[in-house]
Amino acid sequence: MNGPPQLRIYPTLVRAAVACVLGVLLIKGVPLALKDMGVARTTVLVWTLGWPFQKQPPSPAYLGVYIGLGLLLLGGLLAADARPALHRWLTIPAALGRASLAVFIAQYFFYFTVLALWNPGYSPFWPLLLLASLLVMIGVGLLWARFGRNDVFSVGYRWLVATAPSPAASPRS
Repeated sequence: MNGPPQLRIYPTLVRAAVACVLGVLLIKGVPLALKDMGVARTTVLVWTLGWPFQKQPPSPAYLGVYIGLGLLLLGGLLAADARPALHRWLTIPAALGRASLAVFIAQYFFYFTVLALWNPGYSPFWPLLLLASLLVMIGVGLLWARFGRNDVFSVGYRWLVATAPSPAASPRS
């Protein structure tokens, strides 16, 4: 396949995602079909293995559904990245990804401190509160990425590299 290097893997990702989803349909559908035909009884184990929401331990259906969705998401992002017209759509998610620790800390503070102390209770306007909190998190992430403050949470790798050359890099005599 010709085109950008990001898209060369795209058909493989789509095939793998479709295989995962078909695997889930088989895991879930075969026991159901056998039960409907009266050939086999279904037990709790069969239903547990075919339940796509079984997380602890993960069922094969759970793994298939979420691996398939992850592969489709990855393929979509690679396809969007390969098209220059869509680059501006990826700038905000990229900035939030670079500032993910700061966003997580702001989110934790807001939801587990501010809202816990405020205790607003249920209201039919809860979607507005959710939207407002999301806008705050996005704003914190974009400001954090804009000012380049990720060095606050790092171990100072740039400083270590700049001041202490490694022995492997030194010339041998």
